[in-house]
Amino acid sequence: TLESIPEAEPLFEKELEWCDKITPHIFFGDVINPYIVDLLNENVSQNRLKDIFNFLEQMASSNDLYVQQVLATTILERLGDDDLVLKKAKKYMGEQTKKISLEIEKALRRR
Repeated sequence: TLESIPEAEPLFEKELEWCDKITPHIFFGDVINPYIVDLLNENVSQNRLKDIFNFLEQMASSNDLYVQQVLATTILERLGDDDLVLKKAKKYMGEQTKKISLEIEKALRRR
């Protein structure tokens, strides 16, 4: 993940200062989610967002159910917490990512 999102490495290092073990849920929830939301709100790093959402699409298409679970419950659920953020995010989502996002929103009865 740090290879796909290298600019998150300093944020990851900061997280390690207080947490001995960083699970994928913690990493994506505490490090990647805020970064993605900030980029979406800044609306200036479109190429970076395309790259990140391509990575998320790879997660969505993974055969590893745990990887899909991290995407669904930790990343996409958070993006759906804010209507405006989700609307911006959908512009960058691939087909599988949109499908999972829609399933989450329906399950949570938010949309």
